[in-house]
Amino acid sequence: MSRMRTRNGCWTCRDAGYKCDEQKPRCGRCTRLGIDCQGYGIRCRWRQVQPSVSPKRRKRSSRSPSSSSVGSAAFRNTAIDSSAATQKNEVVCTTNQASSSPVFLGLHSDISPYHRRLLHHWTECLSGFITVSSWRGDVNPLQIHLGGTVFVPGTLQSIVLSMSARHLALLTADGSHDLIAYRYQQNAISQLQQLIQHPVYCYSETTLTAVMMMLVYSRLFAEAEGVSSAHNHLLGAKAIISRGSESGSPSYSSTKRFLLSLFAYHDILSSISRRAKPFMEYAPDVSTMEDAASLHRISMVLHLVARITQVHDMEMAKEIARSRDFGPGDEPDFLAAAIERGLLDLESPIEGHSDRILHIEYTAQAYRHAALVYLYRVWHNVGAPHPTTLDHVHQCLSFLSRVPTESPLVSIHTWPLFTAGCESILPAQRQFVRSRLDDMFVARRFPSLKNLKSDIENVWRRKDAAHEMSGLAGMSRVDCIQVLLHGHGREANLA
Repeated sequence: MSRMRTRNGCWTCRDAGYKCDEQKPRCGRCTRLGIDCQGYGIRCRWRQVQPSVSPKRRKRSSRSPSSSSVGSAAFRNTAIDSSAATQKNEVVCTTNQASSSPVFLGLHSDISPYHRRLLHHWTECLSGFITVSSWRGDVNPLQIHLGGTVFVPGTLQSIVLSMSARHLALLTADGSHDLIAYRYQQNAISQLQQLIQHPVYCYSETTLTAVMMMLVYSRLFAEAEGVSSAHNHLLGAKAIISRGSESGSPSYSSTKRFLLSLFAYHDILSSISRRAKPFMEYAPDVSTMEDAASLHRISMVLHLVARITQVHDMEMAKEIARSRDFGPGDEPDFLAAAIERGLLDLESPIEGHSDRILHIEYTAQAYRHAALVYLYRVWHNVGAPHPTTLDHVHQCLSFLSRVPTESPLVSIHTWPLFTAGCESILPAQRQFVRSRLDDMFVARRFPSLKNLKSDIENVWRRKDAAHEMSGLAGMSRVDCIQVLLHGHGREANLA
């Protein structure tokens, strides 16, 4: 009996010619048979270019290409002159063969070479730097959940093209990429405004995806002043998520769960830099790490970190009560002690043989020690050179040093590195923090890493000045978050 090849199923089923139920991240057939599901991402293959063969090009239609993707009707890719950028030899993250060109299955054949190159850079390089669970040989979760939408003209594609062009500009020091990145970014903003104003699509999963990718874009590539735009994107994502919760949907798709976990991660870390509670409350079973079960221990730490901001609010209320003779109250102490017990209970011996398991455990322990440093700052307003803080700083940096900068886990090391780095007082520790951030920047070329290094060095200068004026006690009272909030009038970029 003949079998029909599926067009939208996973690559395992498509290669075998079987019908696929298209469940994500693994389809039902692959799960049932216990075979490797190759996922749904766009495949890239190389072919030899034959200059002598000149295939006929289809006549372009005067109308914009139709698409089922939301936003494609709101935008037609503008003609961007990228000839200068395509003629230069560029440093990219994939195999560079002069006689070969990437072919993306499902793309329009008349797409420009530069446009195609940006999508290739996103698929093979940039998306792997952004996600935590993108291990060699695994299907990138961004490619699973964003799917073919990235390869269809629309808001999300404009964001991805802008990010790729900006990243290429940083890799090659070629300003022509920056100009193109800016144009795509303006297109994306215009398209997103139209989506938000649409009566049907304003609260859709497509719009939430676009807002979250704009948030990631602003976190990684914006200068220090761009933290405020990330804050606005968080508020916009919250409005979409809250409206979706009001609809009473009993379950979420895997893509929606992924987006919610991405939002939770950025929301909790942003709450630290704002010294305010997260925009949303999260049940213990809500993942804060790309909806990946393997990252559950890191997610548990972040749930406890989200509660530390409650201690801060209660401590402020406690001070007000004291000033009004209402009594000191013990509620913040009870909550802080419970959080402390929870963090201490997460300590466990490091077991495992694969690099993946070890890197996850090392990162989880670094997060745990950073959370304890943060807790003692909020609870007791103490930091280095307090012995307890110094011990957790040493442990945090030690665990971070065991994860090579090439590991995907390094993508989420910014917060523990900032927390332990700001409280570092030993020259060797400070040099490690500097070198680590430099190595991370060389490997990824994200401007946010340079900004983070500058912020940490500003805190060190404040701590050293306080030490000279008020001794060790004055140094201990310097709060790294307050240095940035009051001294620079902005949040730290911790995501």
